[in-house]
Amino acid sequence: MCIIICLCQIIALFITWGGAISLLPVAANIASTIAGYTHNGRKVRIAGMLINSPLWIIYDVIIGSWAGIADEVVSEISMLISIKRYGWKNLDKVEE
Repeated sequence: MCIIICLCQIIALFITWGGAISLLPVAANIASTIAGYTHNGRKVRIAGMLINSPLWIIYDVIIGSWAGIADEVVSEISMLISIKRYGWKNLDKVEE
């Protein structure tokens, strides 16, 4: 299913192409999708904090979306809280 979702995102990229800026949200979503399918909290947070949110913040700055920037800042804070709450090592457990 992960491959199908990623392919759908790539198809959407071609359909809605608006230049190189279109790559940012698609790359962010693909990274997040792949990380989510690992069922590993640590990988989900690494992808979110280092790939997904930064790419969305860059995109939001370019298009001038203050709400988008705020959303991603809150997401980053939420991920930091979860790391603090559960501990970095505990996030490495794979949920089944």
